[in-house]
Amino acid sequence: MGIVIDTARVVGAALPLGGIAAQLVASAVARGEAGLDHSALLRGVELLSGYDRG
Repeated sequence: MGIVIDTARVVGAALPLGGIAAQLVASAVARGEAGLDHSALLRGVELLSGYDRG
């Protein structure tokens, strides 16, 4: 995501949801879920929503 965000900045492209996606990725990495696929992003949204699968 960092490469995408940086490139968008350089070329002046708008990525309205790019920052949110980058935060979700960073959160997944911080939780130790960097090895997961995109399901780690869903896990982050679940946690933000107060849903914990336990």
